[in-house]
Amino acid sequence: MRDIIYRVSILSLTLLFFACEKVDFDCNYTITNYTESRDGGEKVLQSGIILHSFYADTSLWEVKSYADAVEGKLTGKKGKLGETKLADITLRSGSNGEGTFLSLDKENVIMIACEETTKRYAWRVSEVYKGLERVRIPLIFQLWERSNLYAQGRWLMVDEFADERPQEYKVNCFTESTKGGTKTPVAGVETHVFYADSLLWEVKSYADAVAGKLTKRDGSGETMVADISFLSDTEGIGITYLDKVPAIFVASDSDSRYGWIFTDKENRWKNTAVVFQTWRRDAKYTNDDWTMLDEISSDRPSVEPAR
Repeated sequence: MRDIIYRVSILSLTLLFFACEKVDFDCNYTITNYTESRDGGEKVLQSGIILHSFYADTSLWEVKSYADAVEGKLTGKKGKLGETKLADITLRSGSNGEGTFLSLDKENVIMIACEETTKRYAWRVSEVYKGLERVRIPLIFQLWERSNLYAQGRWLMVDEFADERPQEYKVNCFTESTKGGTKTPVAGVETHVFYADSLLWEVKSYADAVAGKLTKRDGSGETMVADISFLSDTEGIGITYLDKVPAIFVASDSDSRYGWIFTDKENRWKNTAVVFQTWRRDAKYTNDDWTMLDEISSDRPSVEPAR
């Protein structure tokens, strides 16, 4: 938490740089709120966003926490140490998708927007433009983002619960029929996820890979079933969310080939590709970080070498 507060304080100085020069302060804002559940996905208009506005200077005031953001409270620093300040204006976006209308007539305005469903907030310093009656400002809460603190345009996005949220993992599924050839996305590939350590558990067969079953390596015969299973879409992309690691991902095609990949705190990938190379005749091989297996490789017809 201290690290988040420190970074918020540092970035506030950066945002102050963009604040406008002193002019006649009379400007109308419309804050249009969106949520985006997938990177690059559809932006959905969001209702119920709380918007607080403070006639305050970020050199003297800061947001200390999500709870304070929801309450509409700033905490003093430097010459304001020990003081708190409540919002001068508090509004909530409606359900019509038109955004939140806000009229400002003073300089040094701090805006705070809170998305209560997932406990995220954002803040910015206002810009007031002389002779401009209305300013429309978009705000996108990117629900897929897992950073504690990042900038989105002039907004500073804060998620103090990012480390506790399930992490997104994307598996891109392809086939490759010739060596070095085109990789074709494959829909309907089922990937099973196990909260397990690959040093202790293994996939014993193609049948187990399809069924979503692991066997313990100690010879005890103990087995476990998948904790999560998901399918790739028409673009060959499968997405899931994990709330802990280590984990083993197991994917299989429809022709006795399967592969597995491991993730833990030291090797936490977010995006990977499993490629079923149908031209290969190896019983076992590695492809990037995937261990690939072909249960009937010796029974497959030989592949004519390229001329």
